[in-house]
Amino acid sequence: MKRIPAFVSSALLLTPVLLGAQSTSSPVAGSKVRFWIAAGGSVHTAQLERLTPDSLILQSCATCTTLRYARADVNHIEVFRALPSGMRTLSGYGYGSLIGLVAGVIAASTCHKLGDGCDGAIILVPAGALLGGLIGGIAGYLGSYAWDPVAPPPPASGDSNNVTRSPQ
Repeated sequence: MKRIPAFVSSALLLTPVLLGAQSTSSPVAGSKVRFWIAAGGSVHTAQLERLTPDSLILQSCATCTTLRYARADVNHIEVFRALPSGMRTLSGYGYGSLIGLVAGVIAASTCHKLGDGCDGAIILVPAGALLGGLIGGIAGYLGSYAWDPVAPPPPASGDSNNVTRSPQ
């Protein structure tokens, strides 16, 4: 049986994870956005209605003075996106189970009674692993959201003042 070198197998396993983390799409209507105002440097979080090359139009914003901003007035825009959560949830469950298992073993080993006095302590080992795994899995799932920067608008192609008009 041929063995695949470790670096090749790890590259093959990590490729889908790394490709899934790349986000090239622009935010859609209803997305949660965070942006910085150039004048004053204040940060706002709002629901997006539309993002055009020259404006940021919001559906709702509790801390904003207006729902329309020129892109020139906004320093930076980020969108709140869900990342692939499968591996994060699974690794959180694994780490949580391991920590819970160790905690259960430590708790069970502290019982120094003789006979039936420590029969319930053996339950602490699997219970610790299950509870730790549950907590770790939830933490891994909740950690699968991130703020991704939105690409700046493309530079204007040509001068907009050189618009040809039809003779009147």
